[in-house]
Amino acid sequence: MEESEDVPKDFVKLKCEKLSVDEVSELVVSPYCGAVSLFIGTTRNNFEGKKVIHLEYEAYTSMAETEIKKICRNVRQKWPSVKHIAVHHRLGRFMRMNILGKKTRNAFGQIQKNNCTLLKIKCYSS
Repeated sequence: MEESEDVPKDFVKLKCEKLSVDEVSELVVSPYCGAVSLFIGTTRNNFEGKKVIHLEYEAYTSMAETEIKKICRNVRQKWPSVKHIAVHHRLGRFMRMNILGKKTRNAFGQIQKNNCTLLKIKCYSS
């Protein structure tokens, strides 16, 4: 396979079912890259001194997917070495779990890239 055949891809999924770390990790693997960085968001058991029992998320799916894809494009403009990006977010009532996976040529700076992407997604969804 030539590198031109491994075109950067975005995988965005909003779903009510349980999220899979393995699924996200497999989506972003590329033979041309040497690092996979995953962020797994979970729910604290408290917020501002109050007990958290559950969270409930809903979304206008097509708009949310469009906005997340814009964020992915912005990440690639800032860091061209990022190959594939997968953002999965769970909807509905549950103890929250979000997964962000990215594939880049090496591990250096990957945490900064994840943080930037997460901040953009969080600011959009707040």
